Amino acid sequence: MTYSIEEKTIAWLDGLGFSAFAQVPKNRPNRFVTVERTGGEVIDLIDHPIIAIQTWAQTQEQAESDSLAIRLEAMLLNLPSGVHSMRVNSGPYKFYDEDSDMSRYQTLYDVTCQLVD
Repeated sequence: MTYSIEEKTIAWLDGLGFSAFAQVPKNRPNRFVTVERTGGEVIDLIDHPIIAIQTWAQTQEQAESDSLAIRLEAMLLNLPSGVHSMRVNSGPYKFYDEDSDMSRYQTLYDVTCQLVD
């Protein structure tokens, strides 16, 4: 079975107490997180995806705080299942959303993970 970094990261974030999704839900909660693979490569049967984790909240302070909390978990090596390492590529930074009144922060991670489950 193919390993999905998005699915594993969403499950990890849910386990940390965040409501996480692969895309913005139609009925947006007051706080939530989205995860998407934005690139990466496979070398010698090891996947090296780049993922964007975006935190959404009613206030800028809460969106930033959630982003920093997720980054800390990754840096403490409390990683998603099947992930060998996560390195901050960039962020967290404000990522303005024109379609809503919500604040959003984004952090890009370079990940090393398994290719199959």
